[in-house]
Amino acid sequence: MAHFNHYAFRFISFVLMFIKGGLELDAIQLRRLSGVVAKLTFLPCIAEAATSAIVAHLILPGFSWQWSLALGLTLSAVSPTILVSGLFQLKRLGYGEVNGVNTLLIAASSLNNIVSICAFRIVIGNIFMTGSMASKIIQGFVDVSIGTTMGVVWGFFLIFVPPSPWAMICKKPKTENTIALQRLNRLITAKRSFLLGTGGFLAMAGGYRYGYPAAAGPLACIISAFVASTGWRWRLKMQDDRNNPTISVDENCDDEDDQDLQGKPVEKVFEYVWDGLQPFVLAFLGTDIKFELLKGFDMVLVGLLVVTFGIAVRMIFTTCSVLGTGFSRKEIIFVNISWLPKSTTQAIIASIVFDFAKDLGTAEVVECGNRLVTIAVISIFLTAPIGAIGIKLFGPKLLPRAN
Repeated sequence: MAHFNHYAFRFISFVLMFIKGGLELDAIQLRRLSGVVAKLTFLPCIAEAATSAIVAHLILPGFSWQWSLALGLTLSAVSPTILVSGLFQLKRLGYGEVNGVNTLLIAASSLNNIVSICAFRIVIGNIFMTGSMASKIIQGFVDVSIGTTMGVVWGFFLIFVPPSPWAMICKKPKTENTIALQRLNRLITAKRSFLLGTGGFLAMAGGYRYGYPAAAGPLACIISAFVASTGWRWRLKMQDDRNNPTISVDENCDDEDDQDLQGKPVEKVFEYVWDGLQPFVLAFLGTDIKFELLKGFDMVLVGLLVVTFGIAVRMIFTTCSVLGTGFSRKEIIFVNISWLPKSTTQAIIASIVFDFAKDLGTAEVVECGNRLVTIAVISIFLTAPIGAIGIKLFGPKLLPRAN
């Protein structure tokens, strides 16, 4: 029962995290920053994975290139649990919205995890599973294609179902119309939240069930949330531009109601759910960390070297990715701080590898899995608190505040 609760909370947290990330994306800022998002997604990830793999292969005896690359890809993923939750807190205070830093980091972190997990899956499949490398690479592309298609289709469906509240209100006296609009808006927000969340859960569960766990589910969650939220804002803007005679928001609603409509009520629903669930997610994360693996001082020292070299190279490539893109020096420093923390993804990936090694591998393979888990735990201890504290402490000092 405890294992089921652990798995359920971990699964729910991933779904909520990816949906919230999609809802937070700003289409205008994302279009402006598309090139930066691509560079920030791939360059630091590849650089850290390659550096960590080379260092691990050189200083760990008997650690093959395949295992070294698997370790590097494990460490190359950014923790969306720490990053996204920290950015949400800063966004509430008005930080990170002026130049689109929040949108850049949320989009790049989501894609970074997908790239790392897909590549990691190919490497681990080459270690444990039968089949050619070409078939595994093709399956990765199929995984991404399925997730993208599901996300786009479900997102477009949610734009029109349920229908927008403005088209369902007849012209009435101001007070009566405002009350009806508020009631209907809450009802439609609940329906949209339920459908978006249900679609995300089904996409993630279906991906695991039918052999596409790496990217199909996460991509479907992010893309459906992004497409739906963009469509909702577009429909509201079109309604205002047409000045529909059935209901004029400017005439029949006061300023406060108008601002509430133009906000992101679905995003707020998922934000409240995440706030309630986050303590449990972090508590269960602690159970993934195996403290007995840290008893050997030599292994701890090796792990610190691998993680430190990887982070150093990652910061260099992170800075190069955002230079010359209009961000200030302070914002570039904040991007580097935000790109440090590792926790949930490393804990989950490392646990999966260790289980595979125990079930399918020899004693030598189990030892390699043990080393990978140990270094992943060290990376969590070293970067998670630094990243979490750094985002919270330096965010207000390094980011401009929106009016």
